[in-house]
Amino acid sequence: EYRDYATGGLSFTPDTGELQAAAFLYEHRHIGDFHLQGALRFDMRAITPDDEYYSIIIGQIEERNFSGASGSLSAEWEWMYTHWLGLTLSSTWRAPGTEELFSGGPHLAAYSYEIGNPLLNAERGLGSELYLRVERARASGRFTIFSNYFKNYIFPAYTGRRSQQRNDLYEYRYEGQDALMSGLEFQGDLELNSVIHLNGSMSYVSGDLVDRDVPLPQMPPLSAKVG
Repeated sequence: EYRDYATGGLSFTPDTGELQAAAFLYEHRHIGDFHLQGALRFDMRAITPDDEYYSIIIGQIEERNFSGASGSLSAEWEWMYTHWLGLTLSSTWRAPGTEELFSGGPHLAAYSYEIGNPLLNAERGLGSELYLRVERARASGRFTIFSNYFKNYIFPAYTGRRSQQRNDLYEYRYEGQDALMSGLEFQGDLELNSVIHLNGSMSYVSGDLVDRDVPLPQMPPLSAKVG
């Protein structure tokens, strides 16, 4: 994937080219009542500004290159042909993007002035997920609980200062900090008759910055829907 990033107006984000590539391997095996899955993925990202210079707002604008690997293992136990109990363990990797490194301008949809951090390193995460899946003739459902620990989780942090470029907006600077996210999800479907089907879902996630022991900003609220 190649992206040619360019902005105008009141934005100081530099024009930048961003190249991404990935290779992955996925395997699936059945052993008796168990279903086993494994995956490996290697990613690289090269972010190259059209010009390299020092910005008093953002910092040193220069080329950044990232590469890293992710992987996951999953085991699912089939119980009575209608119930499945599964566990997934994963290790993830994500490189920062152009906006997180070099942003320098207003984000009017969020009523903020966002400033990048050219010194950011890649995110790394360790995750676990436990789920129960049920499938019957006229009903199905899945309930999941999960927990993910992130090293260097990247997010726009509120500074409490107003922007010198836009005094009506507060500054948010991208940071990388250790974070823990835990939550649960549910989704289900019920066939009442041949013409009426009900479905619903619910999700909740709680995030905390580990070192500071404070809630992670911009976490979505508890949400649910019925159709």
